[in-house]
Amino acid sequence: MFASWGSIVYRARFTVIAVMVAGLLGLAAYGLSLQDHLSQSGWDDPGSESVEAAKLADGTFGRSTTGDVLALYTAPEGKTVDDPEFQAKVIDNLQR
Repeated sequence: MFASWGSIVYRARFTVIAVMVAGLLGLAAYGLSLQDHLSQSGWDDPGSESVEAAKLADGTFGRSTTGDVLALYTAPEGKTVDDPEFQAKVIDNLQR
């Protein structure tokens, strides 16, 4: 079965390639408008706990979509973030 299928594909290899390229071009043209069809489209339930929590978090902490980096600093063993030496190192690191 596979031998005969391979033989057919080999004999019509240029036709197979042309059909594949035409199919991919057609799918690419269809894909250009795909972004218009993809959205949340009302998948949020306004009464759900997760939406209420998101609103509370956004109201409390704000939402910044412009931030690119999140830096997490942990104080060394035996020190706190209030330690002036640790604060100086963090500030120096952030100003670079």
